[in-house]
Amino acid sequence: MSLIQDAADGRYMVDEAWGHIFSEGRREVERDVRLVWDRAEERIAAMEIRRGHKWQEADRAEIEDVTDSLVNANPWALDPEHEDAMERADELPDWAVVEAPSPGL
Repeated sequence: MSLIQDAADGRYMVDEAWGHIFSEGRREVERDVRLVWDRAEERIAAMEIRRGHKWQEADRAEIEDVTDSLVNANPWALDPEHEDAMERADELPDWAVVEAPSPGL
């Protein structure tokens, strides 16, 4: 089921400062993430992680980890009617590099 009802609702949900805990080696590290959720395709369309002072493109495992967190633990973030949801947008932010969807995601 898609959350998008019409084009006026904005196709994307964008967050430029999502905090997420990643397992890196034997430790857990909280990092800032900026991401674009495509409401029509119900998936993360673009995501970068801040490491030090640089934004770096996320890999597939990192995207899957954040997707699981959003869908299963924080679905309110994807609900445009929720007061703490991500921002709706009709267009992608300048930083977003969108990959083609892969089968099975």
